[in-house]
Amino acid sequence: MVEVDFGVYHHTSREGSDAARGAAKVVFLEAFSKIGVDTNASIKVLDAGCGLGFLTYVVLSHYPKATVTAVDKFEGNSLPGNSFERAKKNAEALGISERVEFVKSDLATVNLKAEYDLAVSNLVFHNLWRKKRAAYKAVAESLKAGSYFLNGDLFMRTDFFMNPLRHELNEITDLFDTDFILNPKTSLRGYKLIGLRKKPLTAR
Repeated sequence: MVEVDFGVYHHTSREGSDAARGAAKVVFLEAFSKIGVDTNASIKVLDAGCGLGFLTYVVLSHYPKATVTAVDKFEGNSLPGNSFERAKKNAEALGISERVEFVKSDLATVNLKAEYDLAVSNLVFHNLWRKKRAAYKAVAESLKAGSYFLNGDLFMRTDFFMNPLRHELNEITDLFDTDFILNPKTSLRGYKLIGLRKKPLTAR
């Protein structure tokens, strides 16, 4: 039997990573309760930066009739050992492989149809730097109008005069409305979950 391993985040330990994922699961379940999507709905979900499949598993456990398109470059230092093959093995071990499609792609350039009912991401966008705006745009273009993007990420203040969360939200006001912000109890400094709702086409 294959052991499920979601990996160790950089600059943390195995215990720290497991604790961070536990806190993320709690706050994502809270966010799911806020967006008005029936748990038994047959929805299509985008996992933007899926890593080894942790958040994909959380989504598919909560929405038993959902399917997920899980996108990641499967490289880089933010999750050492991240790979397409390991993500697929995790999905098989968890019994969700028939409900998830893994796509190897850069989030900033991925081209998906506007057919998704929900998008999710965890601890990804702060690593994208100059590609962040393009990645937000790609996610927005994949969603149906009015659908949510739930983004759990780090918003760490590096400049006394700039609020990083406010700055980031100001950069995407043409794409999303900010519906809610959740502040979970976690050891990850600056971690928040933003509930973003895609604007109608007429408003963009």
